[in-house]
Amino acid sequence: MKKNLFSICAVLLTLLFSVSIQSQMTIGGKKIPEPFSVLELLNKGGLRLPQMTTDERNAFEVQNNENGDGLTIYNKSTGCVEYWTKTRWISLCDNTSQINPDLLISANNGLTASNGNVQFGGSLTKASVLTTTSDFTLAIKGLQTGVLTDNVLVTDKNGILKTVSGATLSAGDNLGNHTAASNLEMSAYNINNAANITATEKTITQTVQINKGTDGSAPSPGSVATSADSLGNIVWKTPLTLDAKIPKLVALAKVGVSRTTGKKVHFDTTVINPENAFSGDITNGSIYTVQNVGLHQFFVNLTVYTPSSNWYLRILKNDVPIAAMDASSSAAGASAVVFAIDDFAKGDKISVDIGGTTNGYKAELTKITIFRFE
Repeated sequence: MKKNLFSICAVLLTLLFSVSIQSQMTIGGKKIPEPFSVLELLNKGGLRLPQMTTDERNAFEVQNNENGDGLTIYNKSTGCVEYWTKTRWISLCDNTSQINPDLLISANNGLTASNGNVQFGGSLTKASVLTTTSDFTLAIKGLQTGVLTDNVLVTDKNGILKTVSGATLSAGDNLGNHTAASNLEMSAYNINNAANITATEKTITQTVQINKGTDGSAPSPGSVATSADSLGNIVWKTPLTLDAKIPKLVALAKVGVSRTTGKKVHFDTTVINPENAFSGDITNGSIYTVQNVGLHQFFVNLTVYTPSSNWYLRILKNDVPIAAMDASSSAAGASAVVFAIDDFAKGDKISVDIGGTTNGYKAELTKITIFRFE
């Protein structure tokens, strides 16, 4: 037993002595290591470093330990060889360093640190300027659709962002509530649903259309715009149209010889008769035949012969009285006047008679004058 224990101790001492003396080593062949190497690998195989994921690497106690400088691993997450240098891991793939998430303490001036990530969001700690150019513009996509009462983002003359209440802008409709400093160009667009429009000048240099009056009525050709009240509310009215016709003398006849008897007046002398419209005789009286349809005026003046009391004078159309005058004089030579204005048809027969206590008529002032309105 003592012999075995001695043998074991001798082997251990030999190993310790050999390690302390042999500071260089060759593995895979019989070769003295080069003076500058501690370990030489002569095998055709490679050196396989410890392999782990990024999470496994970050769990090392080497974090915040300067004594771990030079620790080398193979990162399976990135597929790169990495080594530790005081505060961070360095990748040999592209010579870039990976930030140790535990070293990101804070972010400010509009940025926020979260689990090793830098994110937008946070309070500004100083006045900041974001400069864009025509080549390098700034766009924000995916914004939600707003409403008219939302705040509107604007800039002042210095480019500083500010907000304006949408309710303030909507109070002025599309144009806003302001005083214009130049002419308003509508580019052929309309001004719809206006309440009151006040103008300092009343000169209109272009054509004007008023499609409806304040009563909602639209105009028709020939309509006239007129004020419906003292406030100047305009309505469209169709004016009354009258035919502008002038009376034309078309016939004139008189009594040339007095008659002591007879009640149907015979105008024996025609003064104006271009249409040959008069006919008749002493027994049946004179007949005027209307030559053209339209408005006519018949004017008759007659002096009776010897009335004894009341008498009358009449104008008849187709033997139907259309005008009459009653007289009460019983003196010889009494006169009366009667006239009629009416629409007549072509071919109507016009005659004159007397009645009552008179019998006969005199030549003085007895005549018939006929006008046609053309």
